Order: sequence, then C-alpha cells, then structure tokens
Amino acid sequence: MNVEEVAENDQVSSAEKFVEHLITEGHRCHHDERTEYFGNHKDLPTFYNEEMFKKGQDFYHKNTVGIFLGCFLALLSGFAQPFAKVLVMTNKSSTPVTAYKRYAATIMHMCSWYESDFQPGSKLWTSIKKVRRMHDTVSEQSKSRLSHPISQYEMCAAIIGFMGFPVMRNEMVGIFASRDELKCFIHFWRVMGYLLGIRDEFNICRESVEETKQICILLIQREMAPNIKKKPDYFGTLSKAFVSGMKAILPMISYDHSMEYLKFVVDSITESVSLNQAETPQRTSKWNYLSVTVGIMRFDFARIILNQFFKILLWLLKFSPIFAFYKFGFQNSRVKI
Repeated sequence: MNVEEVAENDQVSSAEKFVEHLITEGHRCHHDERTEYFGNHKDLPTFYNEEMFKKGQDFYHKNTVGIFLGCFLALLSGFAQPFAKVLVMTNKSSTPVTAYKRYAATIMHMCSWYESDFQPGSKLWTSIKKVRRMHDTVSEQSKSRLSHPISQYEMCAAIIGFMGFPVMRNEMVGIFASRDELKCFIHFWRVMGYLLGIRDEFNICRESVEETKQICILLIQREMAPNIKKKPDYFGTLSKAFVSGMKAILPMISYDHSMEYLKFVVDSITESVSLNQAETPQRTSKWNYLSVTVGIMRFDFARIILNQFFKILLWLLKFSPIFAFYKFGFQNSRVKI
C-alpha cells in the first residue's frame, strides 16, 4: 500500500467517524440561537482565511450555473427528507407562488454572500443576521408544533444543499475545477456554516477536500438517498411547487427532466461510481435539458456564456422580475430581503 492509498484510507476512516458523530449527536444539539452575539470580526473562527474565502467567492463567479444547478438538485432531494416537515409546517413552500417567494429570497441571500465584501455592515453581514433571525423564529415554531427545534444535523443538511453536489459530483453539474479551487469553495462554506450557527464539530466542510467529499457521500448514501426512493407524502407537493415557482425565474425548466437528472446524479453516488458524461444519454432521456446544458458546459466558452446569461436572469429577479409578473402578478413578483 503506497502513501496515497494510506492517506485516502485515513480520510475515509475520519469521514466515517465524523458522520457517525453527526448522526448520533447532531440531532440532539440545537442550532446556535444566539443571534445577538454575531456582530464583528471577533466572532470569526480561528480557521478563517481571507484569501481562501475570496477565492471561494471567485469560484462562484466562474461556475455560477453549476453552483445553482447543484443547489437546485439538492433542494429537490431535500424535500424527501424528514426535516422538510418544517417547510410544510411554515406553509411557505407548498404552492408555486409561496415557493417562488421563499426560494427567490434564498437566492438573493446566497448571491449577497458570494458577491459582497466580508466585513461588518456589508450586505453579506446584514444578510447573515436576517437569516439567523429567521432560523430562530422557525426553530421556535418547530419546537412548539413539532416538539423539536432546528438541530445541528438539520443545519448541516442545509449546507449540503449549497455545496454538496458541486463537491461530490462537480462535472455532473457542469463544474470543472482544480483541487485548490474546490478547497477554497469548501472553506467559504465552512466559514458560512460557522456564521449561520453550526458548531465546528458538526461542520461538514473540513480542511481536506477528500474528507469533505466523503462525508457528503456517506450522508447521501445512508440518510438521504433512502428517503428519496421512498418519496414521503409531502415530497410531491413541495417539489412540484418548487419547480413551478422556479419557472418564474427560469421558464425552460421541467419537473420530469429535473427528477430524472436528480436520479442520475444520486445513483452515481449510491452506486459509488463516477459516471462520466458519455453515459448520460444512457441514464437520461436524449433531450433532457439538464443533460444537454451540462454537456455544453464542458466547453469553456459555452460555460462563460451560460454564466453571463444566468447572471442576467438573477439581475431580472432582483430588479425587474418580468417572468414572475406574468405568472403571479405584479404584487407577488417583487421579492426583497
């Protein structure tokens, strides 16, 4: 056994222990509810690296479409999980218009994290405070109505939604990155997870790319994939409302194609293989819009054009949501954070 194999085995063993701890203890520990403590650079974790954080933001600008595709697929898979009952409880994601408002706001918050300077008083800083307050409110409602507040485990599951697929299966969401770029992307989300109230002992974003990737894979295999196959009663309601609501941002998306491509990606994880794009037509319909998009993104010029096109759609969402206006009316089309 060579040095690389030994190191890989160590990473797998470390990931196994981490996931076991997260599953057994993460459910018992509440998310950090001390919103009032968050306010200045003294609150930053010891592992914060400004250069890596900024490179993590640069990674978003280079891979905007791929990152949003990863988030889109992760949200679909998340609707099959037990913690999605919180979404049912709040009743703000069960219809196309409410789903549009909720996830348009989420997109705006996420854009501010990627695009804003990281300092007190910035849009990023203000956004984090607002999100923490929303989490506190929902956690209190969950404690009252579902008998448990938001846990550290559920917060970590939410972080997978933002970075999991780009790390686990980057090429399947149209991201072609170096190891250093992925490391900085993971560092960005490790810091964001900390700021959102995740304890470092439960933070799935680790220093090592391989350990982080393995942690995400194990969580998908053990916790999430079985629920995706079962598809609980609330899954259909939440997922269809979500895709319908997102049509007000990206009109060409399809529910059936989205579910088909999600299955393709999740199967590659549960089967512990890395399916290449040559196999995509065998696993999805020939004209699945996600398969076609990801296939095109293998070419640098196409990826640059698609990134710019998507940023135009994000600009329209913020300042002139014309698709939402025609779908939901003027009053429901404007979303502010």
